[in-house]
Amino acid sequence: MAWNLFEDFWTDPWTGRYYEPALFRPRVGTPPTPGVNIYGNDERVLVVTEVPGLEIGKLDVKIDGRGLTISGSRVLPGEDKEEKFACQEREGGEFTRKVTLPYQVQPDKVTANYDKGILTIELPRSDQDKPRKIEVKVA
Repeated sequence: MAWNLFEDFWTDPWTGRYYEPALFRPRVGTPPTPGVNIYGNDERVLVVTEVPGLEIGKLDVKIDGRGLTISGSRVLPGEDKEEKFACQEREGGEFTRKVTLPYQVQPDKVTANYDKGILTIELPRSDQDKPRKIEVKVA
């Protein structure tokens, strides 16, 4: 496979998505990877992602240390029929999205809610990883 400077320049190193320079739209044929927003404070991390059209049984969330993996599978209407697409901008298929969390979390207290195509994952910060105030004593 030949190296392509132009294609490498427009490929996001974090998601692997290729963006066409004219439209900044993911190239058709790439695996659909949902974007995420990650919020946090001293107590928790909140991860929010849009994954519309998924059946709850085809959605998987895993936590491993500071790594969070969201994966799933979506079949779009018309994919299993004999008709051919005249235009296809939505993508189906399997996806996996991995993110590194800003700190250790308590895996047994993680909650995930799926409502109207929005997946919200709340990850409480590990007690061992929370900032602590250190008292300074006079010598």
